[in-house]
This record gives sequence, structure tokens and C-alpha cells, in this order.
Amino acid sequence: MFPTLTPFEFIAWTKSDTNPLAYNGLVKNCRAIFVGTAGDLVLQNGLGDKVTFKNVPNATTIWVSAAYVMADTTASNLVALF
Repeated sequence: MFPTLTPFEFIAWTKSDTNPLAYNGLVKNCRAIFVGTAGDLVLQNGLGDKVTFKNVPNATTIWVSAAYVMADTTASNLVALF
């Protein structure tokens, strides 16, 4: 299934338990996360719920609304799509 909303902004993102996802200075949940280098992707939503996507392969887009990419994420070269 393909998302109905196409992302209109993107930014390279570094994992952090304290810095929420944001662009242009505005804190906002992303629409998706692109994983450039394989690993586990740990996300938190705006309600504080966490989920781990285990063993995400290289060059994968995870279509999920997230507020934080947590520090225990092992995937790298992340791009947040808004």
C-alpha cells in the first residue's frame, strides 16, 4: 500500500532521545524515515510510545509518523521525510 500524502520536505537526521524531529525550526512528526544503512530503527511517537523496527535493510523507507528517532537506533544515514 502506498501512502496518500507525498512528503514535501526532507532533512538528514541524527538519532537523539531529546531532540524531536523538526524542519525549518518547527517541531513536527515526520511522514516517513528513509534508512540508508541497515540496522534497528527505534522510533517514538508524540504520545511517548516506542517501537523498534528490527533489521531494517539498506535503502528502505518506513512510512510511519514519528516524533523522535531514539538514540538506541543502530541504523544510520537517516533522512526524515515531512
